[in-house]
Amino acid sequence: ILGVTVVAMVWNLFLYPLDGPAQRMIGVFGLRSEFLGSPQTAFPLVIGIMIWASMGFAMVIYLAGLQNIPKELTEAGLVDGANAFQSFFQIVLPLLAPVVTVNLIIGIIGALKEWALVLLLTGGQFNTMVIGLQIYGLGFSATRGASARQGYAAAVSMLQFLMILVIAGIAQYYLRRREERLA
Repeated sequence: ILGVTVVAMVWNLFLYPLDGPAQRMIGVFGLRSEFLGSPQTAFPLVIGIMIWASMGFAMVIYLAGLQNIPKELTEAGLVDGANAFQSFFQIVLPLLAPVVTVNLIIGIIGALKEWALVLLLTGGQFNTMVIGLQIYGLGFSATRGASARQGYAAAVSMLQFLMILVIAGIAQYYLRRREERLA
C-alpha cells in the first residue's frame, strides 16, 4: 500500500526505456520497447500498474474477511469428509462473497476515477487519456485560461460522478444477487 507518487516513480524507473531493469530483461532476448512511451503498450501497462497498486488494499480487506470466518466451520467440514478444495469452495468462498463484493465495488470506483497515476506515468499521452485527467486538464490548465474552464470541469466531473454511480449501482445489484445464490 503505497502513495500514487511513489508507485509512479518506482514504475517509471523500472520501465525506463533507455536502461531500466525491464529494458535490460527484454534486451537479453534482443528486444526493445518504449513501454510507457508507446501507444501500443502504454495503456495496458498503466492498467497493470493500477491493479498492482491497488492489490495491497484489496488483500487487507480479504485478510479481514478470512479472519472473520469461524475456524469451527472449516473444521466441521473436514470432520464431515471435505477435502481442502471442497472446504474452500463450499465453505470459505460463500462466506467471503460480501468481501468480494466490497473489493469489486471499490476497484470499479477506483478505476473509473483514477487520474493521478495516469498523469504521473504518461501525462495522458500515448492513448492513456482518462476522464479524470481530462477534468484536471480542463480545471487547472494554465494555458487555457483556467478560471474560464473550471465551471466546465465541474460539470464534467458531475457527469463522471453520475456515470460511476450508475455503473457501481449495477455492479452492486448483480454482485448482491450472486451473494444470495451462494448463501
